[in-house]
Amino acid sequence: MKKKIISLICIAICALLVFNSSAFAAIFAFETQFEYSIPDEAWLTDLVIKEDMLSVGGIAQRTQLTALPDIPYTETPESFKKEVDEYCSLYTLKEGSERAGYIYLFDLLGSDESIFSVGATDQDVKDYLQGNGILYPASASNDELIMARALYVAMMTGAFSSVGGTGLEEALVSYAAQMSGIKKESLSDWLPESSILSLDEYILAASRLALWTSGYDVTVNTPDSEVYRLVAVMTIEKLGISVDKNLSFEDLKVIYTAALLGKKYGVVMNDQKLASALAEDNVAFYVLQLIGQQKGGLSLRADASDFSDAFYSVAENTDIFAIEPGEFYADIYKYETRLSQKCSSVWVYPTAYATGNSDASVSVSVNGKTIKNNFYTEVSLNSALDQQDLKIEVICIENGKKSTCTYTVTVYQGDVAADPEHPSAEATEGETFESSDSVVNKIFSSLGMNNSISGIIDDFYLAMPSSVKNVISFIAPTFGEDDSAAENSESTGKQYSDDYFADILDGIGAFVNADISGIAGVELAEKCVPDVFSFDYITFD
Repeated sequence: MKKKIISLICIAICALLVFNSSAFAAIFAFETQFEYSIPDEAWLTDLVIKEDMLSVGGIAQRTQLTALPDIPYTETPESFKKEVDEYCSLYTLKEGSERAGYIYLFDLLGSDESIFSVGATDQDVKDYLQGNGILYPASASNDELIMARALYVAMMTGAFSSVGGTGLEEALVSYAAQMSGIKKESLSDWLPESSILSLDEYILAASRLALWTSGYDVTVNTPDSEVYRLVAVMTIEKLGISVDKNLSFEDLKVIYTAALLGKKYGVVMNDQKLASALAEDNVAFYVLQLIGQQKGGLSLRADASDFSDAFYSVAENTDIFAIEPGEFYADIYKYETRLSQKCSSVWVYPTAYATGNSDASVSVSVNGKTIKNNFYTEVSLNSALDQQDLKIEVICIENGKKSTCTYTVTVYQGDVAADPEHPSAEATEGETFESSDSVVNKIFSSLGMNNSISGIIDDFYLAMPSSVKNVISFIAPTFGEDDSAAENSESTGKQYSDDYFADILDGIGAFVNADISGIAGVELAEKCVPDVFSFDYITFD
């Protein structure tokens, strides 16, 4: 079993690009419909709208936003052809393919927008690494600049720490070993040399180990060229494609490309037809033919002259380019949402891209009224209207440059009237988060309501047993009154104990103040609203 696990880890690293389905998408930590080289500073990276923030049930239920883009696909004919051509280049078998895969991985890891959006330069990276004992090359190559950024992000985020006096590439090898779970020392038997200092040495050792554990006849003395040839064979076979293991490196090329392109687009490729398409520079059309035939039952003529017509035919008859339902896209500016009942307000939580950029000034408004970024704000609705628009404007000013984006969310009122016994389902019109006297608002105002706390509640409230609901009824008086949500979490298929959820509540307390202790959640309430509640004791059911 241990060998199998090690083998899978090695294969995942050595054949990284096989399994990477978005190698050329924008490297952002949020969704965009199309690819961009740089983000718009005034983008929202997320937008949450909730009907109710005065009950735990309401907190956990965000409304579903339906994107209404001008073009309802994640690709255009032009961008799709560009993507396929790039993948053809990426999936062309050549010497150094494995190294290119690692460099690409490091490029991804070194593109953390939360760090580089604040303007870190290559000189900043160099100064930081040298200040932490990394031996930086006098004249860095492009690969070394990519490695440096990856190492910088890893060390800045605490994902990796390096020993002082370590060379840049050696440190990156240690980071790669940490990610794969295979230490350099365990690979030393697979290299003629006694230690691994370079990326190429690490790749060869990991490749030999992966091949050996998968049943290929390799030793520490297997020539490098034969190792790379066998890795190509192994990659093809791991995708479920039969191949002659004795084929030359050159003969494997088109089979290798066909296997990886087929994996990327979820189709079965004919390597001979792919070879013809490559020769005619017509691979994108061939891919569309296969997607249309295998996923939509379409038949696109081989002599079709209009590539755009073929693209839209496939797009309309398959879901290969479909917008994901319920997903928020930073570059789509129109949405609609349908409420479950008639509401006189909703709660809006915008997250601006420029959040955390100390050099940027960000303001967000809804229908002309300023609201907080990264915070829940109650926005009034006219419950007599069946639909109305929320115009959310984001303005970012950075270094004297102003960027503006406006998102429009059309809100449709629900048909179900608010339950008179649960007035929190329809908040008082005009009431704001900051000024409300409700216990919930006092607690969340004290905590500084944010994604971390909301996420904890979002993830776990449905599965809470009634005994724990009663314990935390101080957070939302309506919470413990309805056991239909999921006694013993039938909706999740899991069984949880009271102690489990008590730990969750303690976690919320620990997140806010490490000194909070005792019965789960109680001291948290006392600390936040001592003038409202005082608990002498609490018992479980």
